[in-house]
Amino acid sequence: MFWKYFTDASATSVASVLAPSGPEVDSKVIDAKLEDQTKQQEVMIKIQDTQQTAISLDSKQNFLNARMQATELGLRNELQEARREVVIVRKSIVEDKQSLESHLDEGRRAKEHARAQLNSRIRRSYKNANRSLLVYSVPVNPAFVSIRLFSRSTRSVSDRVSCVIM
Repeated sequence: MFWKYFTDASATSVASVLAPSGPEVDSKVIDAKLEDQTKQQEVMIKIQDTQQTAISLDSKQNFLNARMQATELGLRNELQEARREVVIVRKSIVEDKQSLESHLDEGRRAKEHARAQLNSRIRRSYKNANRSLLVYSVPVNPAFVSIRLFSRSTRSVSDRVSCVIM
């Protein structure tokens, strides 16, 4: 854009100004024309410098904006990746929790089953024991305690246990 003015200004060179257009050439006129041409060229140089400075500043600003946008895009990508990782970790925690709860439930069921089997065995052993006589022994001095044999199948309490502590 500014080259148009620059080339137009340079088209009127010193040779064209100095070339005699007529028989009488005045040196004052030539000096005035040269001075005008020099001023125009200086103005053009100043315009060119201003434009270059503006372009340079715009380029720097564009570069900084692009860099900031790239940084922002990178940070957004990192944020999205961190969010994905959080979702994965949460899912993993939920799965682990469910697995542990399932394991605990299996343990509880196994414990209840073992307790039921034990109770069943104890009932069977009581049934078998009720059919025979039992002897209870107490680890105390026999002079003070007398224990009588009894059968669980008898109905009255007095027939079942006879224990006297002296």
